[in-house]
Amino acid sequence: MANHLKVENTSWSESKQQKQKTDTLSENIRTEIQNNHDRIAKVIEYHELLRDGSRYYLKVKRHKLPKMFRGINVLILSRSAFETVAQTGLVNEYTVEKIQALNKIYTFQKAYNDFGNILLSSLFSLSVFQVKKKTIGLLYNIYQFL
Repeated sequence: MANHLKVENTSWSESKQQKQKTDTLSENIRTEIQNNHDRIAKVIEYHELLRDGSRYYLKVKRHKLPKMFRGINVLILSRSAFETVAQTGLVNEYTVEKIQALNKIYTFQKAYNDFGNILLSSLFSLSVFQVKKKTIGLLYNIYQFL
């Protein structure tokens, strides 16, 4: 009887530790997603301003950067909490619905990261010979901020 109680107590203790790990990692994922959301929210207005401003400046053929320009501000969104859950196997503690929701969120975040990489790659791969002379001054100023 004593051995049976010892086994049950050990099992209960291990189960409790597993739940604590899962809860901690779940909170880390929530925090990571919220932080990524907040970072995007802070920069989205600037990106819209940059888009609209660059259209105007290219239209009027002005080659000097506007004072509002603070670089491209491309973000890299974190996924380390999600990777930790997957690597530790604790993802198996989640329901299928929760796993699908997390995969969807992190797929969107990957798409955002990929967009940022494409944007920067496109900007850096522009050849002076492919660009009209009128925009070379503007591109040079952008490169200085990167």
